[in-house]
Amino acid sequence: MSSETQMGAPFTLASLPRPGSTTAGRTLAAGVHSIGGSRKRKRAEVAVSVDGEGIFIYSLQNPQLLTSYALPPQTSFATPSYSLYRKSSKHSSVRTTYAATTEPGAGGKKQVICFVEEGRKDGTSDTTKTDYTLPNSGDEIVSLESIPQYGDADKTGSHDLLIVLASGRVLCLSSDLQTLRWESELAVADQERGKIEYFALTTAKAATGGLLRGRQDIAAILNPSLDENSELLAITPVIGAIIQLPNGRRVLSLSHIQPRSADLISARTQPMKHLITWDIPAPPESEELDTAQGRYYLHASSGVLHQLAGTRLLSYDFTGTVPKLYSNLKVPSANVSSFLRIAPQLLLVSTDQSVSIYDVKYASLQSSRTFGETTAQDTESKKRKHPDQDSSSKPNSIPNLVAYFTESGLAVALSDQQLLGIQLADGVARKRLRGNDTLLIDAVAKGVVRHTKQTAHKQDWETRIPKLDKYALKGRVGDFEKTFAGYLGIEVSPSRTTKTNEPLPNGTTPLTNVTVEEASEDEGLQQWNLTQAPSDSQRLRFRHCAIYALRKIFQSVPSQASQAHLRIEFFPPNVFQWLLQSGFVTKETIYHALSEDAVTAMPPIADGEIVNALVQYDPELHLLSAVLNYTHFLPVGEVVQAVRVLIQSLDDQSTDEDSPKLLTNGVEPPTNDMDVEMDSELDAATQDVDRALSMLKDGLAIRSHSLRPALIRLHTFPAPVIASTLRSMLHRRELESLIRLLHGELRNGGWSSSYNFLDPEEDRPEDQAVAIIASLLGCALDAIGAGAFLTSLSASTSASEDSSEDLIEDLVHDTSEALNGFWEASFIRGLLSEFLRYAGNFEKSNKPSTETLQKQGKPFAADLAAGDALPMLPLGGKVDLGVERKKPGKGGRKEERSKREMGMLISKRVPKYSLERVVV
Repeated sequence: MSSETQMGAPFTLASLPRPGSTTAGRTLAAGVHSIGGSRKRKRAEVAVSVDGEGIFIYSLQNPQLLTSYALPPQTSFATPSYSLYRKSSKHSSVRTTYAATTEPGAGGKKQVICFVEEGRKDGTSDTTKTDYTLPNSGDEIVSLESIPQYGDADKTGSHDLLIVLASGRVLCLSSDLQTLRWESELAVADQERGKIEYFALTTAKAATGGLLRGRQDIAAILNPSLDENSELLAITPVIGAIIQLPNGRRVLSLSHIQPRSADLISARTQPMKHLITWDIPAPPESEELDTAQGRYYLHASSGVLHQLAGTRLLSYDFTGTVPKLYSNLKVPSANVSSFLRIAPQLLLVSTDQSVSIYDVKYASLQSSRTFGETTAQDTESKKRKHPDQDSSSKPNSIPNLVAYFTESGLAVALSDQQLLGIQLADGVARKRLRGNDTLLIDAVAKGVVRHTKQTAHKQDWETRIPKLDKYALKGRVGDFEKTFAGYLGIEVSPSRTTKTNEPLPNGTTPLTNVTVEEASEDEGLQQWNLTQAPSDSQRLRFRHCAIYALRKIFQSVPSQASQAHLRIEFFPPNVFQWLLQSGFVTKETIYHALSEDAVTAMPPIADGEIVNALVQYDPELHLLSAVLNYTHFLPVGEVVQAVRVLIQSLDDQSTDEDSPKLLTNGVEPPTNDMDVEMDSELDAATQDVDRALSMLKDGLAIRSHSLRPALIRLHTFPAPVIASTLRSMLHRRELESLIRLLHGELRNGGWSSSYNFLDPEEDRPEDQAVAIIASLLGCALDAIGAGAFLTSLSASTSASEDSSEDLIEDLVHDTSEALNGFWEASFIRGLLSEFLRYAGNFEKSNKPSTETLQKQGKPFAADLAAGDALPMLPLGGKVDLGVERKKPGKGGRKEERSKREMGMLISKRVPKYSLERVVV
């Protein structure tokens, strides 16, 4: 899924006022909750606290300011404001907003201010302000939370306020801050006191299903009845706190608030009860994390704790008996400000320049957007509202994520006194609703490690490009391949290959030994160790290298046709072999490589252009033979074109006869035209002589051993694809030549060449080859079609070739012979079936032979054969298997025969005339 489909560009929701102090003033924001009875839900509103100004509550559905509360200019907020919205009746609502403030100075008092705004149907409202001053001004306020007030669920003030201090104290006040319900301290297992870094409030139902999933002994304290549907679990608050101990160790402490009546003064039980304390596992990068300020998010129902420490996202699993660190993801940015959980394994992370979605399970970057991608309307609104202020003097320049609303898929961030919205895709927003986990397929080619190392690899490649361009321009193949192999990390053999084409035993030439004209000035070419095919990750990693190499090797030839033609300008054999092994030598990849530098639209590349470029570069077909004998994939169009080229090279007919002749009507051409014609005929004769010399040297061997792997490759494709490709790429005369060639091979028993230049001992017929040839022959006949044989011969066919009628007669004759052979084989098989069955059963016979009986002193049958007459087979071909040692018993089971019973059966089977040796 692309970045654009997962995340939209940030847009402005509202412009915020600036703090009263431009140097130390802060702007904090948090989401608003709606409360109904004992349940709290997120509301599409944001409460913003601005130092020296006050509290502003904005709506996100229709971005506008709903209400605001002014505060003195010297006011400084310690934590984001906490706001609750509750409908008290059909015609009225109550909004309760709490703010923790601090007066300036070392001994400034700390207060919690409450604004209660009662709204009516007619649009009027009444606001009441109350406050509570903390007795100890040196203790910092960490968090503000609300808990349900038992017994008063239907009243307006149906909740109490929790004030969490950094020292570990927890104060519970009434909703109007007029009554102190109770005061307690967060306990740790070893009774150590530390500093609270993070505070989260959840329910006992979520804790037992997530955090305490592996600790049933602790879960039984919250749910003694073991009833998962108990209503008490949904209203029992559970506190999770991250505490940093004096020795630097961090722990997760879990406590629960016991249900109490409204009269708490006479109650003797402790309001908070400690459940369990876990040590948070230290990651390997402990030195870096100790100096970083930790930011946390605890998801109790899944038992996962996410921590942002420096530039690392750490994920801990608390569902087991012992907590474990299951994800340690390093964000490729120097300044990471905040994060939000948007799905079970997806985190939305903001940096100083961008906002990104990371998958912590597979350590992948799913999507990313920069904060600069705002619309022109947003820019104009910024200039209109703040024309006299420089962007560099803004105190809140680092973006900070505020809240994420699952129903709408909207994430809210605070940046440069602007409330920004980031719209996520519907699929990402619904993942959390369905509770689905991320998939591995979504993380393919998006690994964070790949992105962190991408810059270094890109810089290394950019430094090598000028050298590669220079070597390619000067034709220095050895230096080009050495530089290319160094970037790919491929080992190079110390020995250098020779410049002579030493053919293999089958007549072909190794791909790395192919000599090119551009490498004539090199000292030699080193062979690459390409023993294993590259993995998919390596192919994706070095795809830009393949595109560059293809752009240097192939060039598009201008033509007036609607399709482009290819030509090889520079040929490094090892690089070309690596491209073949990696699967990049396809017309689609070459078109993509060449179209990057094309000024105008490049026409498509036709099938077979790669083979045409290889043949044009190496007319002796050494390179084509090496490519066909190499283990890699070739498209069906390239294979058919290779077969076509090889058939044309084996055909003795000159291609000049195919050119149309012009009617001169007895008029002789001018003298200059005759000279041009003489020159062209001389060039053609020279080419024929060169062709004949190359064919006499080793051309027939190369072509023959190139045609065999080409036909084997062609057979790997489906028969309909073969027939359609042959029909579209080969002319009728070429199809007839292919049919004659396959017909001749089939007559000789498979792969037996008809050119009488190979050793018959080394080229024996193969049974598999017969099946391949027969299948290809059928595809060639389907390609040419039955109707084509009924038409007359084309004018270009020479008299030396067999006519179509002779070819049809030969095919019909061979087909008749094949059918006769099948019929005779089936007939002989019917005759020999009795013999074969008797021979097969005779090997299983348990009956001893006459010689064995005679040696054992037992009666044996007399040999009544007269003279040298052959013995006759028993009627029906049945074999006397002798006496079996087992017999069928009760229940179908096999039972062993006794020796007495076997002796009686043997006596009964003695023939009428038998002999018995009597020893005296």
